[in-house]
Amino acid sequence: MGISNTLGRSALGLAAACLGGGAALADCTVQSGRERMLVIELYTSEGCNSCPPADRWLSSLRPEAAAGRVLPLAFHVDYWDYLGWRDAYAQPQFSSRQRAAAARAGARTVYTPQVIADGRNFDRWRQPQALQEALHRVEARRAEADLQIGIRAATEGAELDYRADVAGFSGNADLFLVRWESGLSSRVTAGENRGEVLQQDFVVRDWIGPLPAREGRRKLAGLPGAEEGWALLAYARGSGELLQAVNLPGVRCASRGSAR
Repeated sequence: MGISNTLGRSALGLAAACLGGGAALADCTVQSGRERMLVIELYTSEGCNSCPPADRWLSSLRPEAAAGRVLPLAFHVDYWDYLGWRDAYAQPQFSSRQRAAAARAGARTVYTPQVIADGRNFDRWRQPQALQEALHRVEARRAEADLQIGIRAATEGAELDYRADVAGFSGNADLFLVRWESGLSSRVTAGENRGEVLQQDFVVRDWIGPLPAREGRRKLAGLPGAEEGWALLAYARGSGELLQAVNLPGVRCASRGSAR
């Protein structure tokens, strides 16, 4: 798996807007359920002219993501940058992650757009029934980890707390934090998508781990905006099998703050 140990810009300067009047957003926490969450990884690039339909499909998963059933993640790879357009969201480690994930899924090669769902190559992503089948398969298995993630305002910026209980798993587990961002837009002026305005959702901005402990705290520049989120994922060490994931969208925290 590709690993990034930097948090980058965390809240896009929207902390004050999210607070909604003082400390209304002092605490926002979510805990995983008994059923496993379906994690869908899309490997994509702004320099790939066959990727926009897959990007739009990933965006269409907003209802499933809001319901806590699916964690969609768009990993932008950098190996098409030479075609004339440098993807601002691409990271070399995401290309490395794709190669490792594809090998575990039994895929013979990597390409874009490539979709991996629950660790399996998911070529049928265009078919609505295929998504339902993947959901039923994943939710039929009891989760082997109990995860919790929370964000609260701090004197300077914000703090993210995470905790993982993997007592239900007999092996060793690795934890990863991911920061994703939606509502992004790029006007492409070169390459295969020249002249297009691309809309991006669930774009992975930071991938952090493996984390050194089962629980911990990380400082953030600020609270997440309504189009941002953080997720915690637990994987079986060695096999890379996903044990569980939990997602904390910034909009959930914003709605809690406005309700108080």
